[in-house]
Amino acid sequence: MALTHQEAQQIVARAKGWLDDLRTVTGPEADLATVTSAVDEYRNKTASVFITSGPSESLREGLRRYGRDGLNELVTDSIRLHLTPDISQPLVQDMLVKVDRYLRVKDIAASSNSIAPFTENLSNLVDETASGMRAGWWVFPTRTRKHLYESCEKIQRRLESDAGVLLGRLSSDCQGLNRFDWKRAQQDLAARPQEFSEVLQQIAPRLLEDESGIAGLSDSQASHAESLVSQTDELLEKVKGTRAIAPDIQEVCYAVDAYLDSWTDGITKGTTSKAYEELSKLYKPAQLRDSTRELLKIGPKSINATSSMRQLIIAADKYRLRMRVAEGLPAKSVADDTLATLRARAAKVKQGLPWLLLSDDEKEDALTASNDLARFLNSDDAAALRSACDDAAKAERLDWDAAEQDMLGSSREIVSVLREAAPEAIADESSVGGLTERMGLYAAKAVEDVDSILGEVKKAKAVEPDPQPVDAAVDAYKREKAKDSVANAPIEVINQGSRQFQLRGLKEAGYTTVGSVLNVSGYVLENIPGMGRGVAYEAKQMARDYAEYQQKSARVQLSLDDTSPAMDGLLAAVATYRAMSSAQKRIGAAGPIINKIAQLRNKVEELKPDLVWVVMTPEDRQDHIDAGKELADYLGGPETEPLWDAVHFALEVGSVDVEQAREDFSHDPVGFVSTLEELVPDAMGGDNGAYGLSDELAEKASAVEFSSVGIKVTLRPYQVWGVKFALAQKRVLLGDEMGLGKTIQALAVMVALHAIGYRKFMVVCPLSVLENWCREIAAKSDLSPVKIYGRDWEDQYRLWQRGYQKVAVTTYETLARLKTDLIDIDFLVVDEAHYAKNPEAKRTKNLMRFVDISDYVLFMTGTALENKAQEMVWLISMLQPEVAEEAAPLVGRPFGDSYRNAIAPVYYRRKREDVLDELPELTENEEWCELSADEIPAYVEALRQSFMSARRVSWNVGDLSKSGKARRLKEIVELAKDDGRKVLIFSYFRQTLTDVAKFLGPDHCIGPINGSIRPQERQRMVDRFEDEPAGTVLVAQIQAGGTGLNIQAASVVILCEPQFKPSIENQAISRAYRMGQTRKVFVHRLLCANTIDERIMKILADKQRIFDTFADRSVAAEQIDQTITKQTMEEIVREELKKYGGEQ
Repeated sequence: MALTHQEAQQIVARAKGWLDDLRTVTGPEADLATVTSAVDEYRNKTASVFITSGPSESLREGLRRYGRDGLNELVTDSIRLHLTPDISQPLVQDMLVKVDRYLRVKDIAASSNSIAPFTENLSNLVDETASGMRAGWWVFPTRTRKHLYESCEKIQRRLESDAGVLLGRLSSDCQGLNRFDWKRAQQDLAARPQEFSEVLQQIAPRLLEDESGIAGLSDSQASHAESLVSQTDELLEKVKGTRAIAPDIQEVCYAVDAYLDSWTDGITKGTTSKAYEELSKLYKPAQLRDSTRELLKIGPKSINATSSMRQLIIAADKYRLRMRVAEGLPAKSVADDTLATLRARAAKVKQGLPWLLLSDDEKEDALTASNDLARFLNSDDAAALRSACDDAAKAERLDWDAAEQDMLGSSREIVSVLREAAPEAIADESSVGGLTERMGLYAAKAVEDVDSILGEVKKAKAVEPDPQPVDAAVDAYKREKAKDSVANAPIEVINQGSRQFQLRGLKEAGYTTVGSVLNVSGYVLENIPGMGRGVAYEAKQMARDYAEYQQKSARVQLSLDDTSPAMDGLLAAVATYRAMSSAQKRIGAAGPIINKIAQLRNKVEELKPDLVWVVMTPEDRQDHIDAGKELADYLGGPETEPLWDAVHFALEVGSVDVEQAREDFSHDPVGFVSTLEELVPDAMGGDNGAYGLSDELAEKASAVEFSSVGIKVTLRPYQVWGVKFALAQKRVLLGDEMGLGKTIQALAVMVALHAIGYRKFMVVCPLSVLENWCREIAAKSDLSPVKIYGRDWEDQYRLWQRGYQKVAVTTYETLARLKTDLIDIDFLVVDEAHYAKNPEAKRTKNLMRFVDISDYVLFMTGTALENKAQEMVWLISMLQPEVAEEAAPLVGRPFGDSYRNAIAPVYYRRKREDVLDELPELTENEEWCELSADEIPAYVEALRQSFMSARRVSWNVGDLSKSGKARRLKEIVELAKDDGRKVLIFSYFRQTLTDVAKFLGPDHCIGPINGSIRPQERQRMVDRFEDEPAGTVLVAQIQAGGTGLNIQAASVVILCEPQFKPSIENQAISRAYRMGQTRKVFVHRLLCANTIDERIMKILADKQRIFDTFADRSVAAEQIDQTITKQTMEEIVREELKKYGGEQ
């Protein structure tokens, strides 16, 4: 490498300096001598202090025994030292610093010897190079200069070698020998304790031991004994002072009296001046004071304690602590003598000349005493002494902060002291004559809360339900519904009035619809050629009139399928009005509740610890206390909850959101419709008159007033007329179409009669609807049913005869067993009254026995014309014979007004389309299927067997996967599931239902319901169906499930084959399409083209025309046969066989 002359000089100087540092260390012998001197100094000075620090008599005794030199030698030899880095004695620290230096010098010397040849060679090279590097050497001749540079490079390489690195480290160590102190020695001692010990043992073999000490007594032993003696002296002094303190219960008694006096004064001051003036006329002040003192019960507490309560607790706590001191101190002789004796013996364990002069036995005794003293000070006895002393000291300096803490942990003991001092005045809780502070606080808060509550109720009463939003929502709905028809109406419609326009100009200008005219300004219209301002204005006005007419004539149809904003707004408006009305009804009916709250509030207001309370009798005080408890329970109980909900809604909620409104509508669609009809009578465009009654009957019925209290559903206007008609005419036949709520009307008549004192009610119905009637009575009225059927029918009937206050529900068949003697019936309801159409049948005769003993009778049937019109006259004759007698001759002339008028006093019938304007759309579809090659042979074989077998066309194919009807049925069910709908499937044939249920699978299908299923089980199936999700199917035989069951949960109806009678199909459809349905209903008739289905459908159409003509006009029909005769069946079979080539 190329060096500068400065770098070369620095290399030589560094090497020379390292070598010079190493030469300063002559060897470890001198340092060892220094260590020896330090050890001697430590031992001599320690011995001198030991000898001279003791008592003079001990020194004299020591000198007498051993002489000065002997005593000094004895002590010096007994000194022991334990080496630890945390030694604090200065002499020992100085000694160890010197030992550390000695060890360092020893290490340097050993390392120096290991590289002696290297250092000698390096020294020669350095000296030679240094001698040549005289002043200005860098300008010497090149050869000389080059030689010097090469020597410097050689020195550098040696310094970088392992030996050179060691030389540099030794040089640093040599320089560090002058910087030794205790901190460095402490670190080296912790790292090399064994080497330090070896050096000291080399100098003084007996100096080092596991513990430091002198004369056989370790420093720790001496220190421990000294500490024990000090603790004992302190404890004895405390015990002496503690014994001078004695507990005195009288101090607690004084504190109790002071507290009661203060409390009595507070009660007197808390009494109103008016009350005090009145009481002063009856009682002397001393009497009032004494009476008050007698009623006071102190319940000590630390939370929110008054000043006098604090003083009371402090006094009781002091007494408690002093009693604990007295119990914790043993007899004086035991404590003092034992402790003092141990203390004197243990006090001998002390570093000093006296210890050296003790005999071995004396030393052993002193050490034993020290150990015994230690055990005693750690014993339970010593702890009891200390605790007693601490309690005594605490009692003397006790203040409220300390007493409050004691109440948290020792309240039971403190209360026990107070009971000892004043047993009659102390209780678990402070009270005045049983009125606790907690009760008083509750009473004040309760009165405040009740006043606030009553104020809120008063405000809520002033909030009336507002019909205006409903009216506005109806207008918005109608406007929205009419919008499209108005916008797309051809312009010609405005020319339908008396004023005619020439529309050519408008059409040529592009205004071909009413909407286009409405959407343009009059200014634009008047500029059309041939129009002019007047004509343009009139055309515009007529377009507006047409739009207004369309809007007014639009009918509201409430439906969950309609998700338009207009429908949402209407449902929300109606729901809000109903909720507010309900709230107001609940608030209005809550008068007794509010009065009771006010009465209890007035009693609770007197729950105040004043002199008025003091002078009450114990019974009155307890009555007021009970009122407080009763008020708390009443305000939070179930009786008042509806009131609070109503007030909350009226004042804070005020409106129902769309989601809640839709849910409310799904649960009570009838109530929504009734509210809408009440607020906006023309909203649905229905008949708001007497619903088909003649003027005379309408006037008679309208005069009937009845109470609906006790009916739990809202009656529709047409139902109200039905109830009035039944009450006015007394014995009637209600022929409303299925789904119009005949059962509800019957229950309303019962409730109305019950309100005026009637009690004996009976319902006769088919077994299939027995369970449903019992449920309807219980769920939709305040009346209770009793079932007269089954094994215990006799017992139940006997109870009912004797005045059992329930509605008897029985079957046509059970009537044969029931006796009518000794009983009168106030109101008899006969459901499905057409069951009694045959006057010769036993069923009819049994029913007549009960009709004859009944005051009011209501026959109900949706199918008054089932087979023959004459049967209807017979039903009427059972009710009002004189009406039947007048109508009978008119049966052959059904279209005459005379016949309708004749039966009108008995027969009252409404159709769905006439009164249920709110019902969603009913869509009926004929699902025609073609017979496949697999189905034709099965169909032909069925024709050969019988007409009834042939009616199962397509279902008798065996494998339903090859059935056209089955495939279409499955498609309809899947579509219904996707649309969130449930499905009802009807068939006449059990085998078809069984095959359908198996085809659809148990996971999606419930049923089948057929004639063998008990009524209770049928209803359970319907209940389960209502709880299942969309896509669920209920399968039912049309004879069993088509009557008596309400299944509005379904909105898709499937008929597996056409039936013989229109009424049967209508009844089945009415299970779903009835009052309370909230969705559009789809009816699917599964039919096979070119089969027996087509022939039956034609017969059905003819029958439906007859049925509509007579029954729906409340008239009886002539004797028209509505059955398919055997001859007709045989004819159809022959024609079908001929068609398919199967005629034999």
